[in-house]
Amino acid sequence: MNPKSSGVEITDNGGGSFTVTVESGTPDFTFRDRSDVVSVNTVGCTNLPSNCFYNCTFREFTADQSLTTIGSYAFYKCNNLETITTPSMSKIEDNSFSFCTKLKTLSFPESMTYIGDSCFTNCTQITDLSFGGSITHCGSSCFSNCDSLINLTFNNIDLSDNSLSGITSIENFVIKGRISKINSANMDPLKNYVKKIEINQAFPDEIFGKADDYEYANSGWSTVYNTNTDLFSNFIKLEFFQVNTNFYYADRIFNNCPLLTHFIIRGSFCHYIFCWDVSECRDRPYEGARSFQNTHIKYIEVNKFLTVLGSDLNWLNDAIYINISHFYIPDEFGSKGYSGRPPFIPLSQNVKEIYASSRFFYYIILPNDLPYLNILTINRIDYSDELGYTYRYDIIQNSNPLLFLNCSNARNLKEVRCANKSYEFDIGSYGFYNCYNLEVIDPNINISGEWIFYNCSKLREISVSGTLLPNAISNCENLKLIHFNNVSLEETSCISECPNLEILDFSKVSSFSTVPNSFLGLKNITVLHPLRLIGSNWMNEIENVSVILPKGLSNVNNNAFSNCHTLVNIDIQDVTTIEERAFYSCTSLKYIKHSNHIIQISDYAFWKCTSLLEFQFGDQIQTIGSCAFAYNIFHTITIPSSIQTISSQAFIYSSNLDTVIFMKSPSIIETQIFSSCNLLKNITFVSSDSDVEIAPSAFSDNPKLEYVRLPSTLKTLGDSSFMNCVALPTITIPDSVTTINNKVFTNCKTLTSIQLSNTLTTIGESVFMDCTSLPSIIIPNSVTSIGTTIFKNCISLTNIELSNNLATISVSAFMHCTSLPSITIPNSVTTIDNSAFIDCTSLRSIQLSNSLITIGSKCFYNCAALDQLTIPDSVEIIDTEAFSKCNSLSSIVLSSSLREIRSSAFFRCTNLNNVVIPNSVQTIGTNAFMNCENMKTFTFNNNIRVIETSLFENCYHLETITLPTSTTTIKNRAFYSCRDLETVIMSDGVTDIQEESFSQCTSLKNINLPKYLRQTKRNIFNNCQSLTNITFPENIDRITSFTLAYCSNLLEITISPNCQVLTDAFKGCINIKTIKVGGNAVFSTNCFDSSINRSINIYYKGVQDTTSNDHRNEVNRIYYKIFAGCGYKPDSYCDITVGKPTECSPVCPQCPDFPQCPPCIQNECPSCNCFFSAIKNGRHSTIIFLLARNR
Repeated sequence: MNPKSSGVEITDNGGGSFTVTVESGTPDFTFRDRSDVVSVNTVGCTNLPSNCFYNCTFREFTADQSLTTIGSYAFYKCNNLETITTPSMSKIEDNSFSFCTKLKTLSFPESMTYIGDSCFTNCTQITDLSFGGSITHCGSSCFSNCDSLINLTFNNIDLSDNSLSGITSIENFVIKGRISKINSANMDPLKNYVKKIEINQAFPDEIFGKADDYEYANSGWSTVYNTNTDLFSNFIKLEFFQVNTNFYYADRIFNNCPLLTHFIIRGSFCHYIFCWDVSECRDRPYEGARSFQNTHIKYIEVNKFLTVLGSDLNWLNDAIYINISHFYIPDEFGSKGYSGRPPFIPLSQNVKEIYASSRFFYYIILPNDLPYLNILTINRIDYSDELGYTYRYDIIQNSNPLLFLNCSNARNLKEVRCANKSYEFDIGSYGFYNCYNLEVIDPNINISGEWIFYNCSKLREISVSGTLLPNAISNCENLKLIHFNNVSLEETSCISECPNLEILDFSKVSSFSTVPNSFLGLKNITVLHPLRLIGSNWMNEIENVSVILPKGLSNVNNNAFSNCHTLVNIDIQDVTTIEERAFYSCTSLKYIKHSNHIIQISDYAFWKCTSLLEFQFGDQIQTIGSCAFAYNIFHTITIPSSIQTISSQAFIYSSNLDTVIFMKSPSIIETQIFSSCNLLKNITFVSSDSDVEIAPSAFSDNPKLEYVRLPSTLKTLGDSSFMNCVALPTITIPDSVTTINNKVFTNCKTLTSIQLSNTLTTIGESVFMDCTSLPSIIIPNSVTSIGTTIFKNCISLTNIELSNNLATISVSAFMHCTSLPSITIPNSVTTIDNSAFIDCTSLRSIQLSNSLITIGSKCFYNCAALDQLTIPDSVEIIDTEAFSKCNSLSSIVLSSSLREIRSSAFFRCTNLNNVVIPNSVQTIGTNAFMNCENMKTFTFNNNIRVIETSLFENCYHLETITLPTSTTTIKNRAFYSCRDLETVIMSDGVTDIQEESFSQCTSLKNINLPKYLRQTKRNIFNNCQSLTNITFPENIDRITSFTLAYCSNLLEITISPNCQVLTDAFKGCINIKTIKVGGNAVFSTNCFDSSINRSINIYYKGVQDTTSNDHRNEVNRIYYKIFAGCGYKPDSYCDITVGKPTECSPVCPQCPDFPQCPPCIQNECPSCNCFFSAIKNGRHSTIIFLLARNR
């Protein structure tokens, strides 16, 4: 660069980028002919001097706010220039951008005022140029040879005659503000190219003519100047012309514009544009008559005021829409030769739509196929225009309700209007039947009946007031919107088969009634403002409904949309309260559009809205009611800090919910608030500023829950609050927590780590039950109470430290903790409750509390690994089944203070071999040592009065038992199946031995029945196979059935006098040799059933009178009783000789040399004073009865 003077600083930014800094007041500088420059920035430069960047190759130019003027030829031939940024530009001098062939789009700021000659000449790629501000000078040939220029936009512009000369391609010419000078000379360059001209504002006295006098003059028309004749004539490509300002006439202004289809004037009025073709029209005949000659206008819109229509109306032949809001014909027009009013105007058959005032409508002749009609329903109209003149016209009324019924003139009818909006026009049944081109119907028309709009296939919108009968609106395939006023749908299918119907508008409804199935075949409908339809189920007849409630509505009332199963969308923008069941079971509802103003959402408001994707709670929400969002499918829920109350089950069964964030916790997290959310993973409480309570089951049954951050001010965890959260791996209980209630973490199967609060005092029932992955836990010393089943089924638990302040290990506390190897019970514990360590199959070592008093029922049941145990001397009670099934327990030392060993306390301790009962024990319960298979010795104290039922049943290896002298009773099965028991020693104090007490003691050899035993019970010695003899004491008066059944080695029985031997008492005792029977003993039938199979001796003692026949009778009686039921018995017997005994002789059966007795002989033995009878048994050996008397 070669600056001409100082004050210019050039900074090389690298990569071809330069910054030019120019001090204020610096003279010209040049940077021309540079080919190594990519971009240029100017700082502080107010004017770019002429030729400064002449023929440079940079692509980008950026100026700061300082630059206001670009000098002539400043960017001349900058062939690579693409982008220019000039935020404060006001003046562009001649040829500034000439031959910048790569410029495409330029936009200049509001400060722009001056465009020099040929500014953009030969910018061949420019497509869009936009100039802000007010251009007071636009030089000649500014845009010449801009071959690609399509859009040219000005704000305010003063065009010179040659400003647009040389243009070759422009299509859209837009003036956003005012254009102060426009004439044929400066418009001519556009005529072969422009398609659209749009002018927002204009100066009427300089553009479209000049009105000398706006006042109405008695002498006739206002004076006007025609300065722009042919202004837009021969614009052969012009299609669209719009002026948003006042418009004044000019003759032939659009002459020969063959493509012009749209003519729109939206100013205050359009004055004198269409004049009558009569010489009487003041001094200017035919003015405006050729304004649209050789055009084919289809769309005419004049916003306010049309003065007069000329008679040369061929330009209307192609019009399909005419919208002229007011038609004005002066009253005195009749004085010009037309008898008070102009002739009727015949319209072309091509006219498709007409919208005009009553006056215009009155003076036209309708085409045969009129497609648009403005229904005139009043007899007269008074109209005052803005010029102050009042006109009154008579109108013809036509209110035939069947006016359009299948008539030929209605086949192409497109619109029907009511001119007077205060008048209601009635249409009855079949009113628009088969009007298949009808598109618009006036909302003031009342309709009642059937088939009213049948097959109106182009109708898009209607308003309905009246009574609808079947098919009133039917087969309207393009109908999109129905506005309801006061409507009654009295039969089925009133609105049917409208496949594209989108909106039902109830915003003006004051009464509405339906019957079932009034709507048929409708779907994807939006319902506006259905406030008076609350509680109705009619929307369920429509598939996929959307609802928009009115603005300003604060409440959605109870059951407003309850069970609207087809409701899909609803807009409740201003609502603050949603009352109970408002959207209950809207199973298709997906989207709710609302503001952040909702304060209260009541119970069941969105219950079972199973398609609702999300609901954003605003920062004003305070209350969410019970089950408000139950069964939703939200993915994330953020509860704002404003929340005060969330009621129970508010979000229960949220099947897709992943994350819940409480920005600030309410004081109570209610029951089951987020329970059973199958995909919920994260729960975070961001903050809390008051005590918080989590109510029962608040977050229970969430199988995917992985992360929980509890509020720092949490006091209580309610029952089951995280129950069945099977994926939760870790949890930290804040130090604020004092109570963990029942089942809080039950079945949290993957929980591996938990840190408890140091202020915790109470842990409820089953809190960690079924936490099958929990390996260890520390119960802080602040805890004074733990609930039942607290660690039940914690099968991975291997280490636990208990609080030193616990008083009780509760029921089933460690039930099924199958991996727990050891436990230390703190000395504070006085009670280990029932089943506390049941099924802890790995528990080997237990250190019990020195303060322990009671070991509860099943406390250590099935602790199969426990091998030895010392019960502290403080223990007084070992409860039922306390150590049952401790299969490895071989040694136990009992407490010296022990008072009770209750039922089954050591049941099935199969390795227990020695037990010593302390002197303190008063009772031992039933089954206490049952199935202790390896027990060999058992030592009683002297206090046990009752040997309880099954006390030693199945103690197979118990060999000897000595019962204490205090014992009075041996209960059922006490020693049942003690297979190695050989000797039982009992004192004479035993008075009751109950059923089966020694049954199946197959090794029992010696037993001394107590002296005072009165009777035996069934099966007491059943199957005692080693028992050889037994003597029943003299006090026994009854030997019960099966007393000694199947004692297969029993040889000798001594039966006391006067004893009754019952049936089967000795059944199956097959080896009996001797029976000694006391006097007066009574034998029941079959008492030796299946027993005798060889010779036996029966000694009968106690015969008082040997001279009587009693001997014989007794023998007979014994014979029948003893042998009844036996497999083998004598065939006959000889009578016993009655007489005084003689001296014994060598033939006595008791003598060793006594020979076999011959049949039917009788002998006497004088030596022993006895007598006998021999009975021949032909099949077996002789059975000898020896009846001996007492001596």
